Amino acid sequence: MIDQNESADLHETLIRFLGGEAFDARGQTASLSISLPVIEPHPVIEHSGALFVVTATFAFGFRSLVHQAIEERGGLIGSSSKKKTRYLVIGELGSRDWINSNAGTKILKAVSLRDEGHPIAIVSEPHWARHVG
Repeated sequence: MIDQNESADLHETLIRFLGGEAFDARGQTASLSISLPVIEPHPVIEHSGALFVVTATFAFGFRSLVHQAIEERGGLIGSSSKKKTRYLVIGELGSRDWINSNAGTKILKAVSLRDEGHPIAIVSEPHWARHVG
C-alpha cells in the first residue's frame, strides 16, 4: 500500500518518464505518451515511383503485406529514412510511447530530415490505408 503523497510522486515520475500528456482532440482522450509527428494537413499519397519506409506494427497485416500493397501501386521500399524517402508510414499498432521503441529511430531520423527541408511526409497507417483503396 502506498499513501497519497507516494502515489502523487509515482504519477509524476511516470509522466516525466513517458514524456508528458498528449491530448487527442478528435477522441477527446488524454494519453501519457508523446504525439506522433505526422504531417498536417494529411498529404495525398502517390505511390508511383515514391520511396516508402514503414515502421511499427500494422493493423493492415504483416509488414510483407504492407510492402506488397506499396509495390503493387508502383512504390519502392526502403529500410531506413534517407534524403530520397518520400513517405514514412507509421503502423497503427505501434507503441503509444514510440520514442522509446525500435520504431523511434526511424521516426526521429525522418523528423530530422523533414526539419532539414527534405520533402518526407510522416503519415499514419489509417491515412496511408485510405490511399490503398
